[in-house]
Amino acid sequence: MKRTKIWCLSSRCLGDERRIIGGVKISKKFFLLVLLLFISCGSTDLSQIEAKKILEDQIKPRPIYVHLKSSDPRSPETDREIRRLRSRYASSTGSCPGAGKFYNPSEEGEKYFREIYCYGPRCGGYITIGYKRIKEVTEVLNDRSNDSAVVKYLLIFEPLEPFYSELCAGGKCDRYTRVLEKPIKAPFKRSDKGWRMKELPSCCG
Repeated sequence: MKRTKIWCLSSRCLGDERRIIGGVKISKKFFLLVLLLFISCGSTDLSQIEAKKILEDQIKPRPIYVHLKSSDPRSPETDREIRRLRSRYASSTGSCPGAGKFYNPSEEGEKYFREIYCYGPRCGGYITIGYKRIKEVTEVLNDRSNDSAVVKYLLIFEPLEPFYSELCAGGKCDRYTRVLEKPIKAPFKRSDKGWRMKELPSCCG
């Protein structure tokens, strides 16, 4: 009888231990489920890193052109560079009576000029002095209620040499190269395909 009682007591202990272990396992599963739900909800937010990548995909570096007349003074280095661009990146040419020849850029050449025209040995045109591009995303305001966000970002101007130093000395190009010191706002919307910018800001269209 004594042994039977001890055996029954041991079985109860084992049963209690199993129930406790089972409860712990259920608690862990429940905790993991809640954690996964929290992460999945949080992951729908637009991050600054993702916002910058989308902005850079949709807003390419924009060339800033300045008109250099064929009669404008310039250094021999600038003349050589213009002729180099003309020979390397011109995709088509044309001429106007009494107005010399003009050259249109290839797709790759659009980074360096919009048009070059020459009167004899002297050339001018609309030459790239630099680019405006995305500098950084300063803030992302997510609105989970309608799967949207407002992204605030800054632009930066990057000069292209030798034309920038040659053509923009003394602040001549400030009106072209100036960028806003306060962030620009861009609306974003999330769909089944992910986040996209709803429309190009007025600065970058």
